[in-house]
Amino acid sequence: MLKPKIFLNGYEMPAWGWGRAVYPVPPASTTSTRICRIGFRAARAPAGYTVAVVPGQLVELEYKAPLFTFSRRSLGPPPQRYTGVAATTAVVVALLIFIAWILLLALL
Repeated sequence: MLKPKIFLNGYEMPAWGWGRAVYPVPPASTTSTRICRIGFRAARAPAGYTVAVVPGQLVELEYKAPLFTFSRRSLGPPPQRYTGVAATTAVVVALLIFIAWILLLALL
């Protein structure tokens, strides 16, 4: 499985894989967080979220990969929703209709 790339304030942070990770940031600063997957759309479609961090605050962000490759990614406070559900459903339905049509033609 591919590991994500995590950037805080423009600097790449070490990523140990998918799952929960804790990154300390200086308080009273605005932190821009971006998570990019290595792969087909890594450079073109990062997920970004900007948050103001106050002293002693713990900020939890959740990342959800899209169900359809060309959909946007989700990054923000939990719970995040999957994107690309409609596109994925449309593709699956179109494929099922195509397969049924081919089977119908083969039987006739």
